Amino acid sequence: MASSDRTAEIWSTRLQRELLALTSVEDDKDHIETLPNFIKVTDHELDITKAVCKVSFDIEVEYEEKAEGAEEGAETEGEAALKTGHVALTLDASLPKKADGSVEASPTSYPFQKPIALLKSGAELFPDGSTISNGDYVEIDCDWTPSLHLNDAVLNVALKMRESIRRGEPYSRTASPKASMSAASAFASDLMPNSKKLSAFFSSLKSPEFTSPAAKKKPLSITRPKPKLPKADPDNLKIGDIIELSEEPWNRCAGMYSCKAIRRPAFMEKTMAEVAAQNAKPGEFAGEDENEVASGPGNYMKLQAGGIAKVAGSGFAGASSMFKSFTAQAKSVLEESFLMITDELIIELRSNKFNVATGTVTYSLPIALLAKLKFRRQESISLFFKEAPDDPLIFMCPQSALCVQEIQTVLKRHGVKGKHTNAATQRAIQMALSLVSEIQTKEKALANSPSVEKVDNIMDLYRQAAEKFEVAGDPRHEEVMTHMHKFLAKPLVISILDGSYAAKNKARTDTSNVPEGEVLESARYDDDDHDDETRTPAKKSVQDSIQLADDILEEAKMDLMNMDNDLQQILSSDHSPSPGSDDGDRDAVAELDAMLSAADKELEDIMAS
Repeated sequence: MASSDRTAEIWSTRLQRELLALTSVEDDKDHIETLPNFIKVTDHELDITKAVCKVSFDIEVEYEEKAEGAEEGAETEGEAALKTGHVALTLDASLPKKADGSVEASPTSYPFQKPIALLKSGAELFPDGSTISNGDYVEIDCDWTPSLHLNDAVLNVALKMRESIRRGEPYSRTASPKASMSAASAFASDLMPNSKKLSAFFSSLKSPEFTSPAAKKKPLSITRPKPKLPKADPDNLKIGDIIELSEEPWNRCAGMYSCKAIRRPAFMEKTMAEVAAQNAKPGEFAGEDENEVASGPGNYMKLQAGGIAKVAGSGFAGASSMFKSFTAQAKSVLEESFLMITDELIIELRSNKFNVATGTVTYSLPIALLAKLKFRRQESISLFFKEAPDDPLIFMCPQSALCVQEIQTVLKRHGVKGKHTNAATQRAIQMALSLVSEIQTKEKALANSPSVEKVDNIMDLYRQAAEKFEVAGDPRHEEVMTHMHKFLAKPLVISILDGSYAAKNKARTDTSNVPEGEVLESARYDDDDHDDETRTPAKKSVQDSIQLADDILEEAKMDLMNMDNDLQQILSSDHSPSPGSDDGDRDAVAELDAMLSAADKELEDIMAS
């Protein structure tokens, strides 16, 4: 495929994608191509066969209407009401055409160069002193790179127009790009014959001795000849290689984005330092010294410095290094860093801000070594490589979202699949992991003090952890559900939920916990209100207690025998009972019963003591 065909393919693919994004009905605020509310797309024309692409925009501006009869510069009380107007602008991103009318697809066209902006209507809204009118060309004042789009161009022009109308600052038109190109071609056409005349004039002044063989002798040179720069090899790209961005395969890159490296991995810093040390060689004298100083032990100059030409060469080399440092500083100011994404490589290169035609390789790595991507929208991008997974390469990149999207597209073509995470996803995963840790702690505590409430709490934590993992798109939510089912299948949990564990535990408590007898000790002090005799009671042995019991029983037996004798006498007497004799007998029987009860009670007290 020729370079022009590839450029035309890039042009058509790029513009189709941009027009689709600009004319999309969906209001997606996070989309990279969305325009602000004061810019609307009114019309567009795209004809790929004729290489024509024109997009019309309507820009809403606010202006202060000047009252009739008011003097210029007069102060007005309060704030004047702002009115709304509209300015029509057209961006022309068509490919240039040759003199014969054929299309010329070259790197001087869009997207490698900025589109042409043309004011269609609304020139009357600009303040006094403005030189622009309807139909004039408008300058797109930005450092254009291929990573910029039509929405960036119209946003640049719209902001400058709105600011000019709002502040009352004059707005100027720009020269026609065709006129500037024709002027350059006319200058070149005038320069060619004049250069030929000058060449012929100097040729006529040439003396015959300049053509003699003596003139072929080269003068002494103390500068090193400039080596020819080799063509960069995509398969073996090195630091410092210069690549032509308009040639293959670099013009077929997936994207190139303006960036600035703020951190590099240690292995990358080491490699760059080694290459810099190899290239920083001191100047050497290349040639024969015509003024060689005689050697000898007394020759101070020879011992200290060497030959005269060598000394002079070192002086020129020092001056050359000084000028090179000045040149390097100037280049660093004018150069800008870019991040190029190809099908095989991730390349960081430096290029001139005003002419993005060539680039110097700062570093390149195969895209297959990429392990992880992190980015902040419109701010930065971090690349993690397999060689140092914890030491990222961080770029400040305004178009970080689009850059990451292109890298993901290239990785998908290689068959690499990944997942997209953000700060909310990471927070959800961290919360889920903390819930899992809490579940493990509570499961261990459940064995010591089981209850239905604790089981319900653990189940609730399982559900929360599974929900957090599922929201984050983490497959570990299935593992959490599996562990929850295993937890419910444990015999301890089953017995707690059906109540069998509580009944079993209660029965075990009733059978095993036998109360121990309490040992009651007599008080060592007198705590009643009676005055006791101050004497020590005699200690009674067991035999004394038994003897006392026997005595009481014997006494009771004697009383019964006496009572029997009394009853026998009563029964054997011939006297008739008197009216009061019945009551006396009853009293005797009651007295006998009371005596027996007292004897039994006293016996029980003795046995219990």
